[in-house]
Amino acid sequence: MPYAPLLSEPDLDQALNGLPDWTPDGAVITRTVRCSSFRQAIELVNRVADAAEAADHHPDIDIVWRRVTFRLTSKASGGLTAKDVELAATIDRLAAEPTPEGPFREAFPIIQASDIDRLIAFYTDGLGFEVGYRFPPDGPIDYAFLKLSPLGIGIGRRPDGTAEPPANRGWELWIYADDVDTAVESVSRLGASVLEPPADQPWGERVALVADPEGNRIHIGARG
Repeated sequence: MPYAPLLSEPDLDQALNGLPDWTPDGAVITRTVRCSSFRQAIELVNRVADAAEAADHHPDIDIVWRRVTFRLTSKASGGLTAKDVELAATIDRLAAEPTPEGPFREAFPIIQASDIDRLIAFYTDGLGFEVGYRFPPDGPIDYAFLKLSPLGIGIGRRPDGTAEPPANRGWELWIYADDVDTAVESVSRLGASVLEPPADQPWGERVALVADPEGNRIHIGARG
């Protein structure tokens, strides 16, 4: 199959006039889309993936929480071709479409912490979360959103003078792991309390119950 011909500079300039959200950088054009939620970002990527498969032309894609960056070039041709322009226009159309769900986009628990740095370290070092957002950007953290696909949790600094909540707050977190026993040993070294050691369950999973350093209860399970 012959390579697509490169666009001439005048043709590229004309095409980019109709793609104001795309930024040229040498042989690449780039656009970043800011979505209302991480889930909406994933849905946009999935729709773009379907369109890319149908066009047999595939963008490079980066996802950072609610921001999705698309980079287009025709690698086999060594630069920008009509395929890039066509797919860029398709991405613009998909990004402008409303999501099929209702007005609510995303839900996740928020934990208040008296020692926020310790709790963030517990979830990132012990349970594999990643810091997707923090406020303020520099200095002591007041709030952080921690990602673990497909969503995550928020952790906020408990205001001074606020009473410590009871150990069992009426909600619990469930996290799957590849190896429950190893995971429990790991989080125990980071300050978790083992409330129920790993045990095989009647429904075929192996599950343990621990509490993080602030007393929040976490079920760690492995699918059978």
